Amino acid sequence: MIAAEGRRTPDDTVAQRRFRFAFIIVAPQGTTPTDAQLQQVETYRQAFPAFFAKAASNNPSADVSLGRGMKLSLFPAAGVIAGGTGAATLTVQTAPKTDLAIQLQAPAGHAQPPASVRIPAGATSATFTLAGASRGVEELLATPSDPAYESAFARVQVADALMLKLVRASDAAVKLTDINGLPYPGARLIAKASAGASVASPSIVTDAQGRAAFQWTPAASGTSQLTIAAEAAPSVSVTILGGSTAPAVTSVVNAASLETGVAPGALATLFGANLAGGATTQAGFPWPASLGGVRVRLGDLELPLLYTSDGQINFYVPFGPPPGLGLITVVTPSGVSASASVSINDLQPGIFPGAVLRSGSGVSATANPVGAGDFLEIYCTGLGPTRPVAGLSVTSSTPTVFIGGIPVVPAYSGLAPGFTGLYQVNAKVPPGLAAGPQGVILTIGNTHSNEIRILLQ
Repeated sequence: MIAAEGRRTPDDTVAQRRFRFAFIIVAPQGTTPTDAQLQQVETYRQAFPAFFAKAASNNPSADVSLGRGMKLSLFPAAGVIAGGTGAATLTVQTAPKTDLAIQLQAPAGHAQPPASVRIPAGATSATFTLAGASRGVEELLATPSDPAYESAFARVQVADALMLKLVRASDAAVKLTDINGLPYPGARLIAKASAGASVASPSIVTDAQGRAAFQWTPAASGTSQLTIAAEAAPSVSVTILGGSTAPAVTSVVNAASLETGVAPGALATLFGANLAGGATTQAGFPWPASLGGVRVRLGDLELPLLYTSDGQINFYVPFGPPPGLGLITVVTPSGVSASASVSINDLQPGIFPGAVLRSGSGVSATANPVGAGDFLEIYCTGLGPTRPVAGLSVTSSTPTVFIGGIPVVPAYSGLAPGFTGLYQVNAKVPPGLAAGPQGVILTIGNTHSNEIRILLQ
């Protein structure tokens, strides 16, 4: 599986191995479970940990205790730099009536927490400092003095410079992480600006997600640099460019709707400055990964390029990237890169302006009236995965077309024949709509497209 799909992330050293389970009875409204039913569930609860361990080959464990909740901010796994420190917080759901002492243990010795932490009476949290002693994975255990509270735990990766990386989150925001994608909270980052530029706060401690955002002002002209490094591991650094001649990505959008974000299987556009070395280049299909010396990556995935210029790049997003927040990076012909964060969505329907046509005519319905019973061809992108049907690529989910506010089930929804990333939806204009401009919108899943106004006669 690793050979075919790549390494497991996170790998087995820091993957979660302890799980908590609760058992509930769902009863009809107005009824109370019988004692026999309660005892049956209690029997299941007590027997479950042994069953779980056997079923999982004794790799993870199950906790079914009924203690009051206590959470460790590092859970299920986080990191700290060897020779540096990190911050962690213990939080209880129910404030203790008297001071709650919590014993901290790190049996492997890779990390060094304080011997104990105290949550004062009436409070719900306490923060402590965790030092990284030596490279390795530590299981940190927090045991409360009051057995009414549950114990908390986390796996902590103590990393050296060879394991760490600083990645751009957005603009001058960075995240300290590693190959497992773990956050490194409480680590101090140092920023240094090049001549003529300035940075407001040159020293910032990463937050619970391992992030830090710097405010800096590039020089009035030319290209400026802001170099950010981990104080405890100076070789772990990232350089950000700014200024009038520096490449920059200002937005990443659906190519049809221009709404922020991208979706696998869709055409997309990014806007910026100084991205293509002054050249404008367009590609035919199959689209290349390098166009005019420009390359674009979404995470580690190279994206096929349709068009590149200094201010705009059009590209296709292949299937594969998971939903969430991603980082898109443009590598310019000179080798200098610019990055920006982007939202990756499962679906993101967008209708191309002017691309609602009277079926079979090639005539735009935005300028030439159509009537009830006419079929529309709606050209769009972002409708998600497809499946083969009679030689066509039909969308796995069927969208709903709203014409003048009336929902219509399309006669066809899939890729436009012979195209990649361009979808075609055919729908019949319903009767009863007033003459004049009417809106056309696509919805699929829980998402909707932009509105295109067509003319009805």
